[in-house]
Amino acid sequence: MEADQFAHYLYASILRREPDAGARDKVDRILIGARLRGGAVAREVDVPARRLAPLLRKHNVPEQFSLLSIDMAGEDVQVLNDLIATSVYRPKWVLIEASYDFATTSLRDIPFEASVFHVYRLVDQTCSCMLFESNLH
Repeated sequence: MEADQFAHYLYASILRREPDAGARDKVDRILIGARLRGGAVAREVDVPARRLAPLLRKHNVPEQFSLLSIDMAGEDVQVLNDLIATSVYRPKWVLIEASYDFATTSLRDIPFEASVFHVYRLVDQTCSCMLFESNLH
């Protein structure tokens, strides 16, 4: 199976299993429910921030690869902006949570850097996720 076909297959499979997979409202309800039931924060953990490009380099990821799925708790757009603006990495397909219940209808609705507009086009979306394809491959 070609990489393009696999990306479409993977995306379609996710939608068949869970049409609203990744919807933030479900996560928020779980957290609110836990707090209402007396759930308390057991401890806080500081997690160092890392940029994506150095992590990809560290793990020998090729500059052009098939699929990048970003789920960074509301920072998806910033992660993709940084990757495209500061590195040579250009995944063919990118999946991010930025649909906001279909309120987003084009790349122009998202605060992407100009470099992202030149590389990607919107292919499909669910209520929570958007699938972009690179123009470079």
